[in-house]
Amino acid sequence: MRFYNTLNYFKRYTIPRIFDLFRGKSFFFKILLLCRLLLLGIILVLFKKKNFWFNGKFGQKKFKVFLDTHKGSHGTRGYYLLRNKQEPILEFGYKFINKNDTIIDAGANQGIFSLSFKSQITNEGLIICIEPFNYAIKKLKKNFKLNNFSNYLIYKKTLSNHNKKSKIYYSNHITDASIINHKFKKSKITDSITIDKIVASNYLKKLNFIKLDIEGAELLAIKGGIKSIKKFKPLIYLEINNSKSFNLIKNLMKKIGYRTYIFDKKGTLIQIKKFHKNQKNILLKYLI
Repeated sequence: MRFYNTLNYFKRYTIPRIFDLFRGKSFFFKILLLCRLLLLGIILVLFKKKNFWFNGKFGQKKFKVFLDTHKGSHGTRGYYLLRNKQEPILEFGYKFINKNDTIIDAGANQGIFSLSFKSQITNEGLIICIEPFNYAIKKLKKNFKLNNFSNYLIYKKTLSNHNKKSKIYYSNHITDASIINHKFKKSKITDSITIDKIVASNYLKKLNFIKLDIEGAELLAIKGGIKSIKKFKPLIYLEINNSKSFNLIKNLMKKIGYRTYIFDKKGTLIQIKKFHKNQKNILLKYLI
């Protein structure tokens, strides 16, 4: 039965993810990706090594990433394979993030995005990480320590539109977790906090960038930070999985002067008015 379940998981999830990794990439990058995939297999199978570190990159900045292949799930493994090409903001975000910036990373997990941003803002800039799982927080702290990064805050909470208890649903892999999506089998009670509460509690004088990867709760997070967003006008990067959520967020943000963009292959921002199912990562930018 165990062998059958493993085989079934490989067919349903692993193979499709591998194909997704290769889709749309250049020939050279596919060769590089294949080499990394083979190397990862050798490390896992032959050497039976579950944990190791490697170099990440954000623009011209380099940093170390501790990779836990056992519980890290496809998120951290995917970063090992794709590096800064995993998502547009990892590849082009250095153009929009500056030294000394203040950033909120909601859904920080083990810190891939936080490390990337921190390498750019340096220890003079502040990054605030929101992550509800102890396991991920331990790895996040380990990654910060590995790079001698300081000037950061970690909230063991979820981001929402209220400052009280929430139920978060999650799968065996903590990268799949949401206070909105009830499809995951496991759940636990956690504290929630708003962006406005974070800003007020820390007496923030600026907020330059917000990254939201919170599995459907992005609209709630924006509503819980609308006062701060109006005041500081930060760039907001998030993932949207359906046209309904896209329209709700787009219309709300349009009222306060924001427009919705996606990245093209060269990192140029393209304004959009409709949901693009093939490009779910969007950037909200205040239009002066």
